Amino acid sequence: NLNVIKKNLDEAMGLAAGALLSPRMDGKDFDRVKRLRIDALRQENDEPRAVAPKVSARLLFGDATAYGTPVGGTIKTV
Repeated sequence: NLNVIKKNLDEAMGLAAGALLSPRMDGKDFDRVKRLRIDALRQENDEPRAVAPKVSARLLFGDATAYGTPVGGTIKTV
């Protein structure tokens, strides 16, 4: 989503195109984002309302299907 005022549209489109066509993330940034995701998953595992749907899907569909795997991943898959 890109929200800019009209006079900055050309510059903003150029910046957005650059970010979309040539994304970059160095190792330090990747490790930081990975650590944040793992922390979030650990917090989710402490919440019954977050755990129940994951367990239900796993029991209904099994580990070997996309339906049985959490969309946000697991600590092992991150």
